[in-house]
Amino acid sequence: MNAVAAQEGITMPTSPEDSIVKATVHLVGDMKKLDLSLKVDMKVMVRG
Repeated sequence: MNAVAAQEGITMPTSPEDSIVKATVHLVGDMKKLDLSLKVDMKVMVRG
């Protein structure tokens, strides 16, 4: 994505208020077998 953005002349916002990242972490698996993993859902919103 960054390589394509540079070719298109797109720049990332410079102020932190313009970038919002919401992440939800899920613990997935079987506790009895100790077979657990993490699933992360990320939503990135950029103003500008």
